Amino acid sequence: MTQQGDATTSVKIHQNENYMAGAGAVKVHLARKITTMGMQLTGILQIAIPAAEIARATAFYRDVLELRFLMDGPNMAFFDCGGVRLYLASGEGAGQPGASTYIYFRTANIEQQFATLQQRNVKIVRPPHIIAALPNQDLWLLWFRDSEGNLLGIMEERKKSSSQ
Repeated sequence: MTQQGDATTSVKIHQNENYMAGAGAVKVHLARKITTMGMQLTGILQIAIPAAEIARATAFYRDVLELRFLMDGPNMAFFDCGGVRLYLASGEGAGQPGASTYIYFRTANIEQQFATLQQRNVKIVRPPHIIAALPNQDLWLLWFRDSEGNLLGIMEERKKSSSQ
């Protein structure tokens, strides 16, 4: 079955595909959209982070994480992180602090970031550790909480030396 969307999107629906489960084949009905044109996302522009206290959260992102402060307003503050705008949101409709989507920051030296966070008395959830050993690099991750209880990560993609 083929369905036509708007002028920029063509969607094809596939149904009645076989799925192996247990000892025999089970017939299931799947609907998969295959988009031939349409979405052209080029990156992340802004990420909203809920905050219970905007002044406390602003101080954390500015002074502890040393992100570049852009501007603020009632119940909001904006920072730049490598071209992505972080929007600290407080007040009605801002969401529940501590229940946000995880944000992973990139670094070239995770041990240095870990030491700095410790010096600044940041709550470390899990120290740096390898989460994936890939053929040419190891992927390192450090978990910590911001002043509002949001879980944040710092990741390093560390290239393996040629002697390994």
